[in-house]
Amino acid sequence: MTAFDPIPGRHPRLPVWAAHFRRSGWSLARVAALFNIDTIELTDAGVR
Repeated sequence: MTAFDPIPGRHPRLPVWAAHFRRSGWSLARVAALFNIDTIELTDAGVR
């Protein structure tokens, strides 16, 4: 199980959802665009 850091001002489960999309083959940039968030914020939360 992977633990993710929360992203201030965002839903607490957003990193988990983003990681799911990444495992499904989506690029990090595409996931960031979907959630209207910067890629650096996802990376800082632990989404690779």
